[in-house]
Amino acid sequence: MSVRVCVIGAGAAGLASLRAIQSSVLHNGSYIICYESAHVTGGQWSKYSPKPRPKKSPAQSNTNSIPASCMYKNLITNLPTCIMQFPDFEWQHEDSFVHHSEVANYLNKYCDHFGLQKYIKLGHRVDQLRRDDGCNKWIVTVAEDQSKTRTDEEFDYVFVCSGHFNTPRYIQIESLDAFPGVVIHSKFYDDPADFLDQTVLIIGKGQSGIDICSELIVFSREVYISSQSDKCFFHEHSKVTEVDLVTKYEDGFFRFQDGSQLDAVIDCVIFCTGYTYDHPFIDCDSCSLEISDGFISPLFKYSVHAEYPSLFFIGLNQRIPPFPFFHFQTAFCWSIVTSRGSSLPSDLLQVSKKETEQKLACSKKRHFFNLTTEDEDQLMKFFAKHAGIEGPPTWLAKTRKQVSELRLKEPLLYKKHRVTLTTDDDIETNLPSHYSNSSQ
Repeated sequence: MSVRVCVIGAGAAGLASLRAIQSSVLHNGSYIICYESAHVTGGQWSKYSPKPRPKKSPAQSNTNSIPASCMYKNLITNLPTCIMQFPDFEWQHEDSFVHHSEVANYLNKYCDHFGLQKYIKLGHRVDQLRRDDGCNKWIVTVAEDQSKTRTDEEFDYVFVCSGHFNTPRYIQIESLDAFPGVVIHSKFYDDPADFLDQTVLIIGKGQSGIDICSELIVFSREVYISSQSDKCFFHEHSKVTEVDLVTKYEDGFFRFQDGSQLDAVIDCVIFCTGYTYDHPFIDCDSCSLEISDGFISPLFKYSVHAEYPSLFFIGLNQRIPPFPFFHFQTAFCWSIVTSRGSSLPSDLLQVSKKETEQKLACSKKRHFFNLTTEDEDQLMKFFAKHAGIEGPPTWLAKTRKQVSELRLKEPLLYKKHRVTLTTDDDIETNLPSHYSNSSQ
């Protein structure tokens, strides 16, 4: 079976897609191309460059100034390399938690090792993806940076791997525009030294909020971290105060829902509130898709267009071990291509709708792609089973849980631990002796 396949994006998800497709392409004469708007592979991990010091005017007011990468100067992975690595490409590094530049290096080595570069066209931006039912094809409009030309290409299958860390999400705080200090999203954050002796208010207590707070402790005068979560991470640290979610700025102070105020003069607000799911190049009408903040439908197993099962979305889920998840997800999607869809339920659209209804019954729409550790493990096993490949190792979910527990217990030290695989069923986490007597 000879087909034409387009992969949109050459980040980790795009590289995993190319890897899954590659073996078939080599033997049956199919055509595969990957379009990447940047001039490097590796996605967010490879696009980092130093960001300017935050200024008084809110950076988010100018969307043209949004940085290419959500990485920041000192970012260390919040998962160890044994969890992050692709199952078929071991990550050799002394430390378990590594600087973001090491992830970029790993992805470049992965690309080189499997010979994926030959399929990738850098500096090629996808401006539109639309469906042409007349010819039963996907039409991809591509703009090439150097020649400034735009062309339409027809494909039988498309893998959308453009990521979901592009457009910052903000929550509403009444009268925030009256606040005289700096207001930024975490995507604009870079160097904790920029906040020397400042009092900082962080909105959001997810992974970026916890990590940025941990950095600011060294330089800032005080840090307040505001969220709806009742989890307490910094209860033993005198410079950090965890408070309820602020909802209003009034008379020089931030206020909570009950009208009480935060008794601190804030110099800077950092929104650590995630990202919207932004696919502006997709023509939703012709593609029969609903795309909103954090939600895409109809998708089967968060991956396969349920009405047109020749369009795949890779890497949209959050709170997952990303590279292993991409590995199993792409293998599953490519197995649909090679089996001509015979592995899918005959009533795919109805099954997809039921899946969506069940998820939305217990989750907000914008949290549609969030998975628990149990959910992600079961989903990877489903992908592997239907792709006919070996599933995730038994220690993977256990390690994920253990790292989450470490993060809650020791937010300032958990990334210093060494995570060692002892058997296929067990792991060890150890804090090197020179950190064991450290304190927050």
